Amino acid sequence: MKVKVLYAGFITEITGKRQEEVEVPPNTTLRELLNRLAKKYGVKFESEVYSTKEEKLRPGIILLHNGINVKDDLSRSVDNNDFVTLMPPVSGGF
Repeated sequence: MKVKVLYAGFITEITGKRQEEVEVPPNTTLRELLNRLAKKYGVKFESEVYSTKEEKLRPGIILLHNGINVKDDLSRSVDNNDFVTLMPPVSGGF
């Protein structure tokens, strides 16, 4: 099954892309997807986005699953054609 992963901000620099489709087996969790991405993109991804040792997102990283902010609920399963967005915090102001 395929999951579309979208990247924003500095995460696009780490991955070298704005989006990709990732092939995963049925019943894959967000945690398993992030572990797969960390293995693919290496140390920089682990230090800036997701820690495989702690199995959690780095502070400030936002994870959306089908447009819903899931915070640290990485046990959610993904389905075929779902989309996951990883982005740094947004700031703004005057």
